[in-house]
Amino acid sequence: DAVEIAFMYAADAGIFVAASAGNSGPTTSTVAHPGPWLTTVAAGTHNRDGAGSVTLGNGVTYNGASVATPVGPAPLIDSVDAGLAGANPTDVELCVPGTLDPAAVTGKIVLCLRGVIARVDKSLAVKEAGGVGMVMYNSPNNSLNADFHFVPTVHVDEASGLAIKAYAATAGATATINQATIVFNSPAPFTAS
Repeated sequence: DAVEIAFMYAADAGIFVAASAGNSGPTTSTVAHPGPWLTTVAAGTHNRDGAGSVTLGNGVTYNGASVATPVGPAPLIDSVDAGLAGANPTDVELCVPGTLDPAAVTGKIVLCLRGVIARVDKSLAVKEAGGVGMVMYNSPNNSLNADFHFVPTVHVDEASGLAIKAYAATAGATATINQATIVFNSPAPFTAS
């Protein structure tokens, strides 16, 4: 393709070219940039991770991945209860930008389901609707990721998310996203999954 040809001309001109192998594996022919005139590099891990938690108004704390600054206590709302009129309910649950109702979200921490769109786009949707924080949960279980979000965020597993979802359905539900800490206990270095 045009990119590989451009890399070939750069290499021919004496410029060292290194590029990402991509993240589409593990099937045959899913490595990007296989040309012999460049160095193809896999992503690697490091030993740092972000650990955080969310404490609900009932006093229960759930741990997850986070690099958040603290926020709350603030009202907690499940995204399924915060959609704009006429918005696709699946998109609302996933916190797709443009589907959350500012009248329902402003000043609140929003519970969002992981999947389909980029994780950070979910927090952007919360911010755009006036939310102050987000709890993102897996269903089904998957990796927990301490991404840099647009609002303070904690990423929790499925069991925690479903428990938070049940609590969010109660009257007067609140949550506090606690200060995250950087931990140095992740095994490294490894080739990223």
